[in-house]
Amino acid sequence: MKKSLFTTMIAAALLSLSSMAYAQENNQAPSVPATPAKSTVEAAKTMPDESMVILEGTITSDLGDEMYVFTDSTGSINIEIDDEEWNGVSPDSDMVIMIQGEVDKDGNLVEIDVEEVMMPQ
Repeated sequence: MKKSLFTTMIAAALLSLSSMAYAQENNQAPSVPATPAKSTVEAAKTMPDESMVILEGTITSDLGDEMYVFTDSTGSINIEIDDEEWNGVSPDSDMVIMIQGEVDKDGNLVEIDVEEVMMPQ
C-alpha cells in the first residue's frame, strides 16, 4: 500500500512538472480562474449552473437557515450565505453589499451559493 501511494505521488508530481514545462515552451501562462465581472440578478438567472458571479444589491429578507433574498434593480434571487462567509459584514435592509458566488441551478430553481460578502468600493 505504501509503495502504491508513493508511486502515485511521484506520478502526480511528474505530470505537474511536465504540464508546467509544456506551458513555458509554448509561451502559455498557467491557467488561473478569471475573476467574474459584476453582473445583475436578471443575468445570473440565465447563466449556466456553477457559473461564478458578482452581484451588488441589498438583502431584503432573511429566510432562515442561512438563506436570504437578495435584490438589485433587475430583480430578486435566493442566496445561501454560510456563517463564515460574511467577513464581518452585518448588513441591514438598506445597506448595499457585493456578493461573489456560484450559480446553483436545480431544475427551474436558481439561487446563488455565496462564497464571499464584500462592501462595494
